[in-house]
Amino acid sequence: MAADALLSGKATYMSFMAPTFQEMVDVLLIVEGVRLPAHKAILAANSKVLAEAFTSQAPAASTAGLPELPLPEDSLEDTTRALTYLYRHCVFSTEAQSIKSQEDGKAIIRFSHKYAMQGMLDASETYLISKIQAYETTPKAVASWTALAEKYGLSKLLANCEHFFIHNTDLKLWKDMALVVDGISPASLLRNLRGLQLTRSHVQGRVQHTGVVSYNPTVSTLVAWQQGK
Repeated sequence: MAADALLSGKATYMSFMAPTFQEMVDVLLIVEGVRLPAHKAILAANSKVLAEAFTSQAPAASTAGLPELPLPEDSLEDTTRALTYLYRHCVFSTEAQSIKSQEDGKAIIRFSHKYAMQGMLDASETYLISKIQAYETTPKAVASWTALAEKYGLSKLLANCEHFFIHNTDLKLWKDMALVVDGISPASLLRNLRGLQLTRSHVQGRVQHTGVVSYNPTVSTLVAWQQGK
């Protein structure tokens, strides 16, 4: 079964391993109807949630003789990205930087938060923060990360996202961002606006006609401004 998955391209996270190790697969994760081979010991060592799933009751065996663990609420994309990081970095450390893209970081955050994989969660948060601090990303991406940080309680990532917006006074950015519909909470929006107040003296000439900075900013004010009212 592991060989079949590798040939189908669904288990590329194991492609660098010796065949013997691949043959030691002892569980199949069922995601969107796809069987993803894995090793219970590796999953359990990195996830309290999965460890409990394996010990509380034995997963039902498949026709291939391997136990199956359905993950009905997970996406195939997030799961394969997370498994790729798990096997290539947490287990074998084959690469200095195993998080290859911003999409990888977001996927790993979603998966590792759900399954209590703290090391992976911390690594992904650190990776996204590094992109913000180096300005190697886009305002649209940072807006989505703000919502992600709020949802999963990533305080360091949230602080860096808000710092990014507070110090980016490009008026076109604020007009085109549509921040509200990107899922950012009212509390975060207000922190961004009040942060802009603190930099008012430095950007007075650039913001005085926009209506963005006011002494009593509200979310409704920002929404109306974005809509050109």
